[in-house]
Amino acid sequence: MRLTRIFLLVLLSGLLSLVMAAPRFVYLTFEGDTATSITVNFHTMAADAQSWVHFDTVPHGGQADAYATKQKGRHHKVPGLSDGRDIHWVRLDNLQPDTTYYMVAGDAKNGWSGELKFRTLPRQDKALRLVTGGDFGVDPLVGAMFRSAAAHEPHVALLGGDVAYANGRLTNVGLWDEWLTLWTENMVTPSGYTVPLILAIGNHEVSARYGGKVEEAPFYYNYFAQGGDKAYFRRALGAHTAVYVLDSGHTSDHGGDQAEWLKQAMIADRDKVKHTFAIYHVPLYPSHRDYETKYSELGRRYWEPIFSRYQLTTAFENHDHTYKRSKRLRNGKVDPEGVLYLGDGAWGRGDRGIDLVKRWYLEKVGSMRHYWLVDFSAEGVVYRAFDKQGRLFDVYPTQGQESTDADAYFQTVTQNISFDEKPAELSEVFVAGERFDGTTVELRLQNREKVDAQAVVRIVADDVFQVGQKEHRFELKSGRRRVMDVPLKVKQPIGIESVKPPEIHYSLTFTVDGQSYTNEGVKRIGLEKRRGLKSREIVLDGNLSDWGEMRESFRNLDKAALAKYEMPWAGPSDAACNFSLFHDRKHVYIAVKVRDDKVVVSPKLRPWRQDGLVFWVDSYPGEGDDDPNFVVVPMGEDGMTTEIDNAPDGLQAKTRRTETGYHTEIAIPFEFFRKRLLEEGGGGRLKAIRINFALADLDRPDGEVRYYTWRPAWEEANDFTWSGVYVIE
Repeated sequence: MRLTRIFLLVLLSGLLSLVMAAPRFVYLTFEGDTATSITVNFHTMAADAQSWVHFDTVPHGGQADAYATKQKGRHHKVPGLSDGRDIHWVRLDNLQPDTTYYMVAGDAKNGWSGELKFRTLPRQDKALRLVTGGDFGVDPLVGAMFRSAAAHEPHVALLGGDVAYANGRLTNVGLWDEWLTLWTENMVTPSGYTVPLILAIGNHEVSARYGGKVEEAPFYYNYFAQGGDKAYFRRALGAHTAVYVLDSGHTSDHGGDQAEWLKQAMIADRDKVKHTFAIYHVPLYPSHRDYETKYSELGRRYWEPIFSRYQLTTAFENHDHTYKRSKRLRNGKVDPEGVLYLGDGAWGRGDRGIDLVKRWYLEKVGSMRHYWLVDFSAEGVVYRAFDKQGRLFDVYPTQGQESTDADAYFQTVTQNISFDEKPAELSEVFVAGERFDGTTVELRLQNREKVDAQAVVRIVADDVFQVGQKEHRFELKSGRRRVMDVPLKVKQPIGIESVKPPEIHYSLTFTVDGQSYTNEGVKRIGLEKRRGLKSREIVLDGNLSDWGEMRESFRNLDKAALAKYEMPWAGPSDAACNFSLFHDRKHVYIAVKVRDDKVVVSPKLRPWRQDGLVFWVDSYPGEGDDDPNFVVVPMGEDGMTTEIDNAPDGLQAKTRRTETGYHTEIAIPFEFFRKRLLEEGGGGRLKAIRINFALADLDRPDGEVRYYTWRPAWEEANDFTWSGVYVIE
């Protein structure tokens, strides 16, 4: 019995080794002529795997030795990737145009892939079909939409960037594995063809997002064989069409070499091909983000004159997570002979709001996840848009019953409106001590939309407050502001922590084309203790002896958060902290004394998934968003500072372990807060900063981390603008 068990274990181990050694994620790209060449990409984990593809024009059921032709390729590793996988690129040349091939990839020792079927593109003027879109992610919906797109039997897929949302970080390799699984399992047509891809780069492929280096986009440049170290290149699609893949500022500037290359490519194609397409990430004509966004403006400055002069047929744009079809545009103006701009990158990410009033350059727009299906030949091009259910909702050119039916369905779809996020603002209520004895709050309600609104304002407060008139109704014209004084009186002083803060509920209702849309929200009148940010000379060394008494503490944990996340707390000895803030001419300093009965840290754990401090910092008057800026982990004597989202440039931190936990000092340059103030539209001198942080507590490496926040979590219902504000003294 024991020998049998040992045999089974050895057999299972061997089978597992074979599975791990066999090729993973076999997918197709182009490095050369799309009619006579294709590149097979695949991954292996075996140390000695070779790069072979066996192929033929007839199927052989995956029997590697039966295929008529063999081709050896090359393989490489992604620099710094810890799992050591090899990426194999096998380029098949001298193929016949418009021909079906069957293939397996791998090697005899480590195993072969299953049989794949692909086809080369034609050279002659034959009708072709492509699918295109961008901004994917790894939600199962993405796979379902891949299947929907593949069902149309496309010849090729144009992908507009932001693929796995790995942000160019090697630690996010698992996201790419998930995405490649979705792609290779679902982007296979009913006839069995694996659809080759042509991929543009997006900001979420690059750790720097914009202005990065090739090394900062390790997966884009190492996973996809597309012919070089530039993210801009040309591909022919049949005899009648060329596509220009462009880099919208992620690893190459819009201008300079890229713009010159685009110009020369379009000049060369001007008399040779009927249609020219461009695909890139950031839209020149956005449907969600501001028109003046930096990288949209750069595209209009450097690329649009070339598009217009040399008559680009269509630009496929992404990034905004919405749907759009533009009017035909030339040099920033509507022109019936101009360029068509389609987008805006909502294959997996989407449902972002659209404007209440359609922008001048848009013909059709919606907050819908979708992909585009494009049929093109020497005779013309037809564009069709399908939603996440696979239903057709737009056809261009707009003619015939198909177009009418698609538009009728589109009119039934409820759209999300991208309203002004801050139509209502409240003056602050700073309480000098611990008790509140009444004040008057100023409410400013502004209509920034291009349509008049019917406004309703209601004051909701406990009986302890006397607020006068509780409801107000009035018309608020487009571009106008209404200022209201809201009295907030009490019969006798009350403790600011003992009552529920009053709320102002507002709504602005607009009527457009016979339909009503309402922008509504709630502003909490937070009773906030006035905290002063005093000046003091601080030496950043992790020694808190020069700080004096820590003036703030986690005396009352966020009980709502504890209940929501079912986080047990055994009291201050389990996890607690005191902290304080000072500033000098150049920095804001934060010191935190943490009490933790068991400090659990490891370089193998994600920074925010172990013991440490998770910070949100922003400038007044900005309310900030719910993405933390940075984490400080008490690892070693100095601690470790790790970027999450928008970590301040020049951030420094020092951490020292103690017998009861650890001490941390952090220095944030004032320049960060000044820059954020300008970004939020604030003017003048920086008067205050806003801060929140969470004490992260992990009691064992395989356990669940618990987060204890000092103030209400940003952007949650019990948060308010002035929560956690320090006034600079």
